[in-house]
Amino acid sequence: MMSKKDNEYWNTFYSKKKLIKKPSSFAIEIVKYLDSDKTLLELGCGNGRDSFFFAKNGIHVIALDLSNKVIDIDRESSEDGNIQFLIKDFTRLNNNEFGSLDYIYSRFTLHSIDKEDYQRTIEWVSNNLNQEKGLFFIEARTTNDPLYGVGDPVEDDGFITTHYRRFFRVQNMITELKDLGFNLLHVSENYTDSWYKDDKAVVIRVICEKR
Repeated sequence: MMSKKDNEYWNTFYSKKKLIKKPSSFAIEIVKYLDSDKTLLELGCGNGRDSFFFAKNGIHVIALDLSNKVIDIDRESSEDGNIQFLIKDFTRLNNNEFGSLDYIYSRFTLHSIDKEDYQRTIEWVSNNLNQEKGLFFIEARTTNDPLYGVGDPVEDDGFITTHYRRFFRVQNMITELKDLGFNLLHVSENYTDSWYKDDKAVVIRVICEKR
């Protein structure tokens, strides 16, 4: 679960940053998998850059973030009726809270939570994704990321700097998703061009389907 310190960090971070309107490269890559008029839940929307992009492509978006500051900014910036911005902890959602979802999207958020919350989250995704071709999209840092090992270690592959990060081992994530009944349509690990400033992140990208 995001700590009070982490929440304060992100509130400060977003209060100092201007809203980025350009969608991430991951969002641009996966939009071809999305059908208009279906519903996508974003786990940790941040400044809403991808939420706005999906909505402009005809997707109904429910965007969650625990930072009240960034949700306030997103709501003020939103002119699209296709988006609903909510202040929520995506690691503590109730089953059927949003009904059966067509798509669930997590970019740069699963590595911000500890292992226990991660496991709870992907189990929730498995239980709440449409059982007929519901898709789960993930982009998260791996143990090959340059930031791996930086900061104070707090658990296996988890470290605290200004905030918490836990780095993924690709094969472990693949096994966990398969065990939950996902069919993996795409898995890759590489540098992403979605980094912030000089943060050249190495990430795993996963597209999987509920079977």
